Amino acid sequence: MDYNELLEMIKSRRSIRRFKPDPIPDDIVDKILETARWAPSCGNSQPWELIAVKKQTVRDEVVRMLDDDYRAKDKEPPAGPAQAQLLILICYNPENKPPAWLGRLVDSMFYSSLGNAALFMSMAVTSLGLGSQWVSHIADPSIEGNIKELLGIPAAWEIFDMLAVGYPDVAPKPRAMRSFDEVVHYDFY
Repeated sequence: MDYNELLEMIKSRRSIRRFKPDPIPDDIVDKILETARWAPSCGNSQPWELIAVKKQTVRDEVVRMLDDDYRAKDKEPPAGPAQAQLLILICYNPENKPPAWLGRLVDSMFYSSLGNAALFMSMAVTSLGLGSQWVSHIADPSIEGNIKELLGIPAAWEIFDMLAVGYPDVAPKPRAMRSFDEVVHYDFY
């Protein structure tokens, strides 16, 4: 892939909130998950653990918990997770903590590492003709314990984020992006 192809793929990546009911083949799921393994991480700590929720009944229960929590906070639940054919939870395993010599930077570094894994999977999803929606609410302390219990996630782990994945059933409008000159500053601000 050359730079222009990469940039076009990056520009085309969008949050998808409506999915078709088409199942995602296992080999495609594995390709998405494989990209996270290769994401950069602080000190090569690889602090992520990935939970791929494929079974409809389990996805429905995760979505029910999310929706109930949104409604308890007088918020409208997002539609995407209920329609997605795959939910990928990105969890933090503290046994794979970044090096201790980083001191107080450890927390920042592990969040960056987990974000890299999520971003790599998000780009893989786009490259494979699928769409995804980031669902950060999954990490809300008010539901994290119930989600962990449902999925058998160890108590010491933290849920960082979730990607709802499926075949897009909508073509999103182009994003309004700040101009290059507005965000790039050479040498000094």
